[in-house]
Amino acid sequence: MPKKPVSPEASPSSTWRKWIKRGGVGLFLFFFLKGLAWLIAPVLLLHFCGRS
Repeated sequence: MPKKPVSPEASPSSTWRKWIKRGGVGLFLFFFLKGLAWLIAPVLLLHFCGRS
């Protein structure tokens, strides 16, 4: 089966799509972990600093 020639315009667009997907996954993980930290930090503060 012959390979289709890759046009020069398709290659950069696919490269950009890869980076956009990676960035999206990275940002999702960043904000997910940040949200977990916002939920866990007050609980830990109350647990350790709330004791007299």
